[in-house]
Amino acid sequence: MNPTPRAHIRRAARPDAAAISDLRSEAYAAAPEFTVRQAERLLWSREDDVNIVLAAWDADGRALSTTRGDLLTDPDESQRRMECLLHDIPMRYPALQLGKGATRGSVANMGFHSGLRLCFLEACAGRNVEALVGIVYEDAPRTRLMRSIGYRFYTPAIYWYEDLEPHRRTLIAILERCDFARAASLLHEKVGGLLSAYPCDIPELARQLDAQLTPAQL
Repeated sequence: MNPTPRAHIRRAARPDAAAISDLRSEAYAAAPEFTVRQAERLLWSREDDVNIVLAAWDADGRALSTTRGDLLTDPDESQRRMECLLHDIPMRYPALQLGKGATRGSVANMGFHSGLRLCFLEACAGRNVEALVGIVYEDAPRTRLMRSIGYRFYTPAIYWYEDLEPHRRTLIAILERCDFARAASLLHEKVGGLLSAYPCDIPELARQLDAQLTPAQL
């Protein structure tokens, strides 16, 4: 007898490609912060195969929210992936970039993106990850929450995004390792109930994160 399906958070894989691609396309098309230039770059790609695409799923198997964790190991790689100049921005490595975030409009105010961020933070505990980083846009709702849990924001001198045309000032958000525990505690106060309803196997996520690190980085 098969167990009853339940809502949960887990890593997405190639069989989930259509669900993740559709969710990103829907969310990005509705975002006020930017216009999508290259919609094809929202579709599942090899980058999704090799990095950690985390997603919340309802009991019917529908993807509700997603973000991707990419491990960055040096400034040149970071500039290539983030498509902006990072000189004078104090990033420490290895850093985990959270990006490709998307949440279904019907659940947009439930805290799913914060829940996924908390899962990554908890998985980073005891791992050699020096910072969580991301690209955000000035005055977007999530920047206020991010600032409250310890993120600092920096403005890149140059950026060359090909897939998006920003309508607001672009910022690089950095949460340093020394602030991980406090940030996790604050997020747990906000979305702990959500994660009880949508549990994530944190030890398994941590093992997946370990697999992204080289032996010298572990």
